[in-house]
Amino acid sequence: MKGLSVPVRRLQPITRELVDEFRGLPDEASASLWGLGSASKKGTGRGSEKRPEGRGDAALPSWAAASLQAWGMIGVAAHDPDCVRFLLVCPGDALPDGHPMRKVPRTRGAAVLVGVHAPSRRRPGLSAAAGRTLCQFLAGRLVGSVPAIEAGGVPAGRTVGGPDPRVAEAAWLESLGFRLVDPLDAAPVRRMQLDLRRTVTEEDLPHRVMAWLQGLGGDPAAEPRRGFSSRTTCDE
Repeated sequence: MKGLSVPVRRLQPITRELVDEFRGLPDEASASLWGLGSASKKGTGRGSEKRPEGRGDAALPSWAAASLQAWGMIGVAAHDPDCVRFLLVCPGDALPDGHPMRKVPRTRGAAVLVGVHAPSRRRPGLSAAAGRTLCQFLAGRLVGSVPAIEAGGVPAGRTVGGPDPRVAEAAWLESLGFRLVDPLDAAPVRRMQLDLRRTVTEEDLPHRVMAWLQGLGGDPAAEPRRGFSSRTTCDE
């Protein structure tokens, strides 16, 4: 992957200027599921929005356009040398066609995870540590704007043909603070929710944010700025 023209800190919202850097990540098959495959640069298709004049000719999937309009970002990313991890998010009524959460009842006004990439290099599957870092940063960006963040949870080892990056194992989501909305739900994809109204309140938000930053080793703004130097994606 070529270096970013826009500097990226260790933690960063994925703004319009950075969207194209995430095309084709973590791989073409996954990226095509949410409309950010490299081929999507070549034109606009159904459900896509073209860049405004002067900002290139890359197409934006409609969910990404809705996210940018609502929050000025399509998700959050964490970057270390040769490593990139990210969570993609959109308004619940703008989910891409075919997304597993489209078949699941959702909270009105909630944000929904479109894609998850937070792998562990020490063992198969997703990293709870990397996931918590990303999720806490995302929650800090969305608190006050949405009542909750929701995601599709699946039982461990139940995904046919390999993990679906649009959902995540329910146990992993629970380690990030999500809860199963209906404990009796036996559907293939279960509705998991991180309630921002209960998790973060106006009174304790500054303290929680400072605790998160201290847990990350300091303010992300103080991290050295660098571009993505390769397409290698890994974890702690």
